[in-house]
Amino acid sequence: TSSITISNANLSGIGSTGIDVDGANLTVSDTEIMSPGGAGIITSQASLSVGNVLIDSAVSSGLVASYVTSTIDGLTTQYNGLNGLMISGGSTTMTGSISQHNGLHGLQLSSATADMTGNTFSHNSGYGLTCTAAEILACDNVFGDNLLGPTDTCWDECTGLTMPGGEDTGDLDTGLSDTGIGVDDGDDTAAPSEGADTAGPPLSDTGDPTAVLP
Repeated sequence: TSSITISNANLSGIGSTGIDVDGANLTVSDTEIMSPGGAGIITSQASLSVGNVLIDSAVSSGLVASYVTSTIDGLTTQYNGLNGLMISGGSTTMTGSISQHNGLHGLQLSSATADMTGNTFSHNSGYGLTCTAAEILACDNVFGDNLLGPTDTCWDECTGLTMPGGEDTGDLDTGLSDTGIGVDDGDDTAAPSEGADTAGPPLSDTGDPTAVLP
């Protein structure tokens, strides 16, 4: 397998994808990718190493990796039209990175194994992190002000999180446990209607403020 290294580069205003590599090991460091016409980085079927990289204002997603073994540290991916990162298949170790102000999710993870610590997912128009058939080995990150909430289905795996109820909005941030909707098992509905009140005064005379006249 061949290898490609890009370092200390400034790739600005490229009409298509900033960096597009298929089947070769890719290393990108100390590089800025600004306003590419497609994604910032696309790579597949090999390995990826990213260190101290900025991807800003890509038309589609910031970084797209498919069936890649990736190590990502110090990446900032922001103001992209779709996701900050899309990782499908393979495995990733992601540390010290920021995915913010993206048009969809901070990180869209599917069918991949992930170890994610010390990252920030914030101000994205979807979730901070989405997980589909993903195996989460570690998840200790910062989430804030993502429109749909911190994550869709990664609560159990991301043990560094508490159940939301603060800054984020959306269904997951309200939750059945917060609203009480749908948690009644019906056990308390039988007693008032089984005739126990027929021998005495009407319910309205009992002084019970919760009683309801038939």
